[in-house]
Amino acid sequence: MNSLKRILNCLRFNKKRNKIVKNDIFEISFEEHKTTAIQIPNIQNKTFKVSKWFVKVGDFIEKNQLICELESNSITLEFESLQTGKLVLITTSKEKLKAGDLICKIEQM
Repeated sequence: MNSLKRILNCLRFNKKRNKIVKNDIFEISFEEHKTTAIQIPNIQNKTFKVSKWFVKVGDFIEKNQLICELESNSITLEFESLQTGKLVLITTSKEKLKAGDLICKIEQM
């Protein structure tokens, strides 16, 4: 039993933690034709709100890098980037977002 506790503690403390950032700027200038809109996924017709951001507007992001955390009444998801580029716009909404609503835009480099 003690060895199981040590393994679990090791996993818990060695887990890579993402730094939560505060975005003071919600949009920077960008070329619309180079951007990809990232939208709320349709998961069991749930509504989500963005509870945490892991990148700031203007940051360069890699494919599969965590962008934000989406939260509903029953589940919490960490949302990954679908492509490489620069984060140029994020939602300013503090309300619940439904499937298809804009989370952010990524400009291809």
